[in-house]
Amino acid sequence: MSQYEIILKFKKDSQFPSVKAVAFYRELLKLGEITSTYPNIFQGDNIDEIKEFKFYLNSNDKKDFIEKNIAKIIKSEPEFEKIEINPVLPKYSAEEKKSKTSLIRIEEWKINKMSNYIGELIIAKSNLMNLIYHLKFINDLKKLKELYKEFYVAFQNIDDIVFQLNELNLSIKMVNFETLFNKLGRITRELCKDKKIRLILSGTDTQIEKNIIDDINDPLLHIIRNAVDHGIEPPQERLKKGKRAEGTIKVNAYNEADSVLIEISDDGRGIDIQKIKEQILKKKLATPEQIEHLSEKEIINFIFTPGFSTSEKITEISGRGVGMDVVKNAIEKMDGIIDIKSKTNKGTVFTIRIPLSLSIIEVIIIKVINSIVCIPVTSVLATLRFNKQSIKKIGTKKVIIYKDEIIPVIEIDRILEITSNNETKYNYVIITGSVEKRLGLLVEDIINKEEVMIKTLNRYLGKVRGLKGATILGDGEVALILNIKDIIEKFITVSTGGIENVP
Repeated sequence: MSQYEIILKFKKDSQFPSVKAVAFYRELLKLGEITSTYPNIFQGDNIDEIKEFKFYLNSNDKKDFIEKNIAKIIKSEPEFEKIEINPVLPKYSAEEKKSKTSLIRIEEWKINKMSNYIGELIIAKSNLMNLIYHLKFINDLKKLKELYKEFYVAFQNIDDIVFQLNELNLSIKMVNFETLFNKLGRITRELCKDKKIRLILSGTDTQIEKNIIDDINDPLLHIIRNAVDHGIEPPQERLKKGKRAEGTIKVNAYNEADSVLIEISDDGRGIDIQKIKEQILKKKLATPEQIEHLSEKEIINFIFTPGFSTSEKITEISGRGVGMDVVKNAIEKMDGIIDIKSKTNKGTVFTIRIPLSLSIIEVIIIKVINSIVCIPVTSVLATLRFNKQSIKKIGTKKVIIYKDEIIPVIEIDRILEITSNNETKYNYVIITGSVEKRLGLLVEDIINKEEVMIKTLNRYLGKVRGLKGATILGDGEVALILNIKDIIEKFITVSTGGIENVP
């Protein structure tokens, strides 16, 4: 894979170059992976004063192919003044260099604690070796049972040390939300202008892996911008509605199992469903008949469509047709889930669920005919006992109603293309999610829930759609870890038509 630095220059009189830079960014994604942009095209107060942008692209294609495709992208845009494509080998972009050399401050007590645990592990290993040595001289069943008890105690000791080491390892890579939240406070004050807004931050001491907190920065910034510009009304409008002149935005972060939940809420005007419907029809994203059969939640989720905006004018804050799709893409990369609740004139609540760590995760181990696969717990919203009467049909699609939401369901063996001579008996429905989309998986049996370390598939296999990686279970068996995002993208469809019982 090669890396290219692509420099995009706009004419001096170009209006809103960042809008066109974002459009160029999206087209560029078709040619490979963009590792960074300089400046960040999705962030910054004076972004439209900048006339030159740099994109760092990783691609398997050769330079002449890249040049040919970029020429097609910029052909119809008269505001581009110049474009340069430079191979970048072997050096990295400024953004990447920063990430490669980023440091984490580690307290001295954590280093001392790790040294103590390693010492305990060495002693435990010696004890285990001693037990193994004595094992070969035993020919009496009673003594064998006694030695078994000693083995079990030794195992428990090692298990406890490994658990403590793992906890310590995670804590070393963890940082809290304080720095990020302080940045959100400053940005909110800068964006307020003619509005009175109070930002309430809680959960600043909640911890998360450092690389994840870096990635969540842009999504949070976009949601805050959205709340300031679209959500909170001007003081005069709020007073007419019987509200306080000062609006409130709350950001709260807290841990739940192996996930971090971030809630961003405002007491503004809420999401205008009618405006979203008008934009859906205008952009021909659905027909009037299809809209009639969509729930309010499904209609709201259209705001994640690239280029979708209900703003009537372009401002410095929003209305450029960028934002919520950026939020969606960033949360997808973190294997996160987002949920939106909104009430007219009451406000909107965004709830983001992201994994605490991307290297060590908790999974649900499930049986699929004669195979074993894993589903990351962070992608699971609920596990339900299978009840044939709860499965309905919309057209030819099977669905289940969960918390007043119509969710498509599909057999896990069908997804994995595993067949059996016998009819599979399904005992559970696992409700999964990726960003705003949901999918129910019909599974034969749930074996266990375990904490595992992800092993990426080797270079001979490359990226396999639908698989996140693999892990080695406690019994030594290798199990594949499913990528719920890929599965949902492949199998989910917008449901239209009436609900019927499955015969």
